[in-house]
Amino acid sequence: MTGYTELCSSDDVPDGEMRSFDSGDNKILVVNHGGKFYAIDAICNHMGGKTCG
Repeated sequence: MTGYTELCSSDDVPDGEMRSFDSGDNKILVVNHGGKFYAIDAICNHMGGKTCG
């Protein structure tokens, strides 16, 4: 898979916070740390639990 999928606006995730978003069948956790954004799978890949509330 290549390319990007827009999940939200940068205003949706304030600095120092995280939010989860649905993208198709996936739940993605977006983190804003010091104005830099990171996106990871919101489900732990080794335990199967949520990485966020």
